[in-house]
Amino acid sequence: MALITWRTGLDLYPLLAAALYAYIGIRHLRILPFGFVWSRRGLAVGAVAGLALAAPPVIFFLHPLGVSTVAYGPVAHMSLNGLLRYLVIDLLFLTAIIEEMVFRHWLFFEMKSPVRTILFNATIFTVWHGVAAFTAVAATHYGRSAGLLLLSYGGALAAVFVGGVVFALVRHMTGSFAYSVLAHWLCDVSFVVVIWMTAHIGR
Repeated sequence: MALITWRTGLDLYPLLAAALYAYIGIRHLRILPFGFVWSRRGLAVGAVAGLALAAPPVIFFLHPLGVSTVAYGPVAHMSLNGLLRYLVIDLLFLTAIIEEMVFRHWLFFEMKSPVRTILFNATIFTVWHGVAAFTAVAATHYGRSAGLLLLSYGGALAAVFVGGVVFALVRHMTGSFAYSVLAHWLCDVSFVVVIWMTAHIGR
């Protein structure tokens, strides 16, 4: 779906993704109970995992390594109200909740061992982000060089895979995708807020 969007230049990604999510939900929602149980341990696991996963990008944006300047993108130009809407609507509802419901609930297939379950889940999560990661990297100055583009793309996929492993591990440890939603959201929020604050303080 993302490949069709990229090759045709049509903004079909949200529509096609929503159709896939709806299909999965209709097919599996009734046979997969959410199984949410309130747990302080679950909250702690999700929070620690999300903040730990956010640490490398946060450190990079606070102290760029290996580059002289950092382009902060659209986030840097948001107003405070725009930032708050982005954190709640885009990152919480359209990213963390939807992606975790799909990958850590409907597509969280239990295999012979927890390790296989987590690695397989992280793999399909990475494949789903394959084109999005490429277009994101290609839009940066790394896209001007084929070598740097491939290296950066590999790094982007590796980062997504690590994120998938962490979110799947949280899901496995807590028994609910609700806590992987927390981890996913806190991770994204942490470095987005740091990007916004760094860009505004630097002005």
